[in-house]
Amino acid sequence: MAFFRMAVPLGVVYCGPKTSSSMSEGKSFRGRPVATRIPRKEFLILQLLLERAGQVVSREELKERAWGEVITPVSEKTLDVHVRRLRSRIERDPSNPDLIRTVRGTGYVFDTRPIPMGTADVTQAI
Repeated sequence: MAFFRMAVPLGVVYCGPKTSSSMSEGKSFRGRPVATRIPRKEFLILQLLLERAGQVVSREELKERAWGEVITPVSEKTLDVHVRRLRSRIERDPSNPDLIRTVRGTGYVFDTRPIPMGTADVTQAI
């Protein structure tokens, strides 16, 4: 069972055994402590992906959630950078993500399939 806590003043998002929270104490993921806070925009992206876990979320929806309506449009690369940073915080292997997957030409999906525990060293700190 994965447990996820992050410090951001937003509340709590639940997705089955995966949980994101704004609580600052006891931050952990997959039973491991998380040493860094997730910045607000990354948390907003994660929050929407968890709310729609297993469903593809378009790039436009993610940009709207994280940046709202802005005068200057947010570039695709800006979103990519934020997703890459988010992956570096929560994935075992950010270059081969098993949680936040890219759906080419569409957006991203938070994968709800079980992750085999023997595929990576789960004691390694994030």
